[in-house]
Amino acid sequence: KDNEFGYGYSLETSEGTIGIAGINSSWRCNDDTDKGKLIVGLNQLDSIKQSLNTDDTTYDLKIALMHHSFDFLVDAEKRRIQNEVMMDYDLLLIGHDHSTSAQQSNNSFGTSLVISQAPSNWTANMRSESTAYHNGYTIIDYNKYDATISLKFLSYNRNNRMFVPDTMRGMNGTGSSVFDFNRSVNKEWKEVQ
Repeated sequence: KDNEFGYGYSLETSEGTIGIAGINSSWRCNDDTDKGKLIVGLNQLDSIKQSLNTDDTTYDLKIALMHHSFDFLVDAEKRRIQNEVMMDYDLLLIGHDHSTSAQQSNNSFGTSLVISQAPSNWTANMRSESTAYHNGYTIIDYNKYDATISLKFLSYNRNNRMFVPDTMRGMNGTGSSVFDFNRSVNKEWKEVQ
């Protein structure tokens, strides 16, 4: 269900139910000097939660999508928005920077969040020698039985004209990472007043 900024969507799969939230971090974008100036707003997060709570669905995985990282938010709300997202979601997919990274953040509430930032796939990057902004993508695999999120990083190899494991990313040069995450009771969506 859409609201004025973001949206919430339930996806039924053979492995369970996934809650997907689109958080609009771009509504106050202007130019390349936006870092530290953007606002998400708690009202937007509350509205998204309400749209996902309409039928008392229990979610096996909760994914948030947001164009900008938390670093782009104004100081007055950065920590609050980050804590809210960490408490409500298992995985955050971000972009904007067009580089590859993945990390897991834990907070004092006992919850954790896996954050994956994907590279871009632009024609201009195909001929670039830069490893910072290479073409690529990330395959994300969620295993609900052992509570892990696995990421496989791939980058475009110009010489072979194909995507190959990005051994500059991941654990021990493997091009992949595995994160355990805490499926705390704090992660259950609560009815918003």
